[in-house]
Amino acid sequence: MSEMKAIPKIPLGLIDLSDVTLSVNFMPDLGRLRSSIREMGLIQPVLLREKGDGFQIVCGFRRIFIFQEMGNPEIEARSLDENEVDELGLFAISLHENLMTRGFNSVEIAIALDKLVHQYRLEPRVVIKNFLSLFSLEPHEKILKTYLSLARMEETVKRYVVEEGVSRFNIRLLSNF
Repeated sequence: MSEMKAIPKIPLGLIDLSDVTLSVNFMPDLGRLRSSIREMGLIQPVLLREKGDGFQIVCGFRRIFIFQEMGNPEIEARSLDENEVDELGLFAISLHENLMTRGFNSVEIAIALDKLVHQYRLEPRVVIKNFLSLFSLEPHEKILKTYLSLARMEETVKRYVVEEGVSRFNIRLLSNF
């Protein structure tokens, strides 16, 4: 077996942990990931973007949180130059990477769609056409509106949706209140 190339390690202190621009995490279940990292180490390096004198997290919020929690001072990371990819492109990379590795709960889907419409200012028709299918959703305006309303609900309602696995139909009913 050939030797793998070393991936650079970035000190956690250089990573802006407060910048959650590209995150859609909600009630993350870290148990399996924590166990995997303890047993096998970091299998997939995080992806960062150089920003000012430090780094912004593109992919790997959960991994970085666990490394910080475990007291590790640095983490293996790949990095992009500050202007290499625009904000929307970075968000799309983050969504695709998470879809490949873990998937999303209903509230995380809602947060992602809400960011696409309100933060990145994509027209709803563009989000319907280009993004709903990423989440295995049918491309319909009613579905987008349901998830956008979920993104704006109170935290306690969002928690209930995730904990109880509330269906899309029932989320739509909740949005009428």
